[in-house]
This record gives sequence, structure tokens and C-alpha cells, in this order.
Amino acid sequence: MTPGTKQILCAVAIGMSLLAAHSSASPQGYLYDEATAPESLDELQTVLDDLGLRQPPPGRGSLIRDALEKTRLTRGWLQDSSLQIRPRSYYRYRDEGDGQIREALAVGGSIEFDSGWLFDTLRIGLVGYTSQKLLGDSDRDGTGLLQRGQSGYTALGQAFLEARYRSA
Repeated sequence: MTPGTKQILCAVAIGMSLLAAHSSASPQGYLYDEATAPESLDELQTVLDDLGLRQPPPGRGSLIRDALEKTRLTRGWLQDSSLQIRPRSYYRYRDEGDGQIREALAVGGSIEFDSGWLFDTLRIGLVGYTSQKLLGDSDRDGTGLLQRGQSGYTALGQAFLEARYRSA
């Protein structure tokens, strides 16, 4: 993996961590919302409504209607997708008994993305792993937490594409 790719994956991981922290920072914020409850489920606001993807009024062109139909087909892909961030830290100190000491402190973890079904036919999944050095002198190498030379690593550990066929 190139150094540029590592930087991009680390930046994505940091961004997603910040996004997750921001979205969970105020879990009871809804208590302060002064909006009234809708009388029916049809009045609920969704993310797609915020994007302006509402049903067109009668008499509009079929181009808009076709685009909305495609949006309905992809809605499951958006709603059923999942992103899981599993951070970890690990410290290892081992005295080999022959004067050799192995020591490292690493942080990292994994990021897993599983999509929903796109057009009820295709879905993807990716899992990336990283372990980055916080502490580790080069003369104390060999803990197994980092690569040789006490350097961190980032890798794509899993990737899949799944398709299904249903006859009409």
C-alpha cells in the first residue's frame, strides 16, 4: 500500500470517528425539540425529503417520476447500509529473559462498511484495518502489534461484491 493511500485511509478513519462522536454527542437532544408530533407516518420527515426527492404533483413530466422511482429502488441501499468503527489500543511489554525486551503501544482498529441491496440485486462490503505506533523504540521491536521496525500499517482486510438474481 502506498504512503498516500495510508494517509487517505487514516484521514477517512479520523473523519468517521469525528462524525460518529458528533452524532452521538447529544443523544437526548430530541428532548429540547419543540416540534409537534406528526399525526400520521406520512408526515414524518426523512433524509430523502431533505434532499428534495418528494413525489411530484400530478401532471408533472415522466422524467421526474422516473427519477423518483429509481430513488425508491435505491432507498433500501441507503437505509440498510451500515458502518461500524471498532477502535482499539494495545500495549505489550515482554522481557525475553535474555536481555531482549519487546515493547510497543499501538492504536488502531477496523472500519467495516456493508451496503444494503442496490436495486435489490447488488451489495458490497469492505473492512479496513490499521495499527499505528504511539510508543515503540526500534531496539524493542517484535511485539507483533506493528510491522518490523515499529512502523504502523493499514490494510484492506476484506472486500466482497454480492449479486442475486430473481426472475420476474
